Amino acid sequence: MNETAARNSPAARIDWQAWARLVRLPNVFTIIADISAAFFLVLGTGVTLSGAAPGSPLASLPLTDPPEMNSYMPGVPVWVMLLCAVTSGVLLYWGGMVLNDVFDVEQDTLAERERPLVNGDLSVATARKAGWGLLAFGLVPTLLIGLITSFGTASEASSIGLQTMWSPLAIAAILAVLVVLYDGPCKRTPLAPILMGGCRVFSFLLGVTAANAAIGDLANTPLQAMRLGPTVIGDIRSVALMFAIGMGTYIAGLTTFGRREATGEATIHLPLGLLMMLAGGALLTFAPHFGGELAEGVSLANLWQVDPTIVFPTAILLMLAGTIFHGRRAVVSPSPAKIQATIRSGLLAIIPIAATITMLSVGAFWAITVFALMVPSRILAQRIRMT
Repeated sequence: MNETAARNSPAARIDWQAWARLVRLPNVFTIIADISAAFFLVLGTGVTLSGAAPGSPLASLPLTDPPEMNSYMPGVPVWVMLLCAVTSGVLLYWGGMVLNDVFDVEQDTLAERERPLVNGDLSVATARKAGWGLLAFGLVPTLLIGLITSFGTASEASSIGLQTMWSPLAIAAILAVLVVLYDGPCKRTPLAPILMGGCRVFSFLLGVTAANAAIGDLANTPLQAMRLGPTVIGDIRSVALMFAIGMGTYIAGLTTFGRREATGEATIHLPLGLLMMLAGGALLTFAPHFGGELAEGVSLANLWQVDPTIVFPTAILLMLAGTIFHGRRAVVSPSPAKIQATIRSGLLAIIPIAATITMLSVGAFWAITVFALMVPSRILAQRIRMT
């Protein structure tokens, strides 16, 4: 066989469909959605100021120059920071998905599961290299965020501390460690759902810290202190942390719910998982109320694009309605099909939840943009399994 024929042979071609199944391609849009929502949550300062009436308490707050949506740091479009955060999250997620099947290949083979590594569509050695490589490269975009902000501090208009510069890299590194712990030694222990929830917490915080790096001085204004509350750790404020914990609790519940997905057993995992999902939804609905002390004449509703007391909680509960419906059916009458339907619905619900958080912080346009991620996710979910 000549060189050209060898290069074009089926064995030499990349099986993109197998890789898509291995990384659970439909799920990646949930990562893009929640990192974007976290980013917009912090970025909302500029939108809030732009809607403030002249003479209102918001307009009179002592701030630096009012920001615009296209660029916060001098010379650096804010979208570069968002792209770095999303790229990092996607690479780390794909690395985790690949290593998940690498670690489980023996058990999957014994159970005769339809997986790319079990079927021989991809070699275990290739998948192992790809998984570790994706985790390593997942840190690079956050390193780029640190380098960009370090150059930005040379300008008099931007003063960013070392902690803010390198927080995204630290968050990404912790996320990578949690991924390995879940995929490897802790997969079949009670810690597994907690670790999976932790992965989603730090995925959300990746967007938060990238936004803090993007807005620089504006991360510590009186408006941010009112909207997002006091700092809890680093530059992460209480409201952002509660949203992250809410997302993590929801995912931990979804993971608990699916512990017996293959067999459909009626175990304690089903009601416990459903309760955890509801608890995560409750944390999300109340997260805006963890903000800081309001200035005189400013109400909580003034700080957000939609009412955080009635409209926002109602929207979150509506986004979770389908998952709750499927989950209740599975609890009452368990089966693999019903459990899988709940997990699929629960994963897809992440995107509209993220869109609702985006609506809260920056309004309808960007919320619709985030919600549009449902289209490719649903289309791909019809051909590629999400679990």
